[in-house]
Amino acid sequence: MGPAVVAAGLLVATLSCHRPPPGGTPDTGAPMSIASSIQRHSAELLELPGVVGVAEGARDGHPVVQILVERRTPALLARLPRALDGHPVVVVETGEIRAQDSASP
Repeated sequence: MGPAVVAAGLLVATLSCHRPPPGGTPDTGAPMSIASSIQRHSAELLELPGVVGVAEGARDGHPVVQILVERRTPALLARLPRALDGHPVVVVETGEIRAQDSASP
């Protein structure tokens, strides 16, 4: 196999690898599930000061992404998305969330 064949094969392989389009899966273009969106974005959202969790929820009978925050402040709300991968976002003020000691009764 010559260098030109190898180079052509690498070019085809590179061009065939692509990221999913926003709001869809790479092969079907179907909407990404809320669970997949949460998994995809949780780490970056949890890095924001004041964000304590990301969860799936419902509003008016429709699924939503819930972003759990200690306090709803204008500064924090301005940094949060209104939608993730086409799914609406609802910001829920929870206060501080702490893990319980497993030895507690």
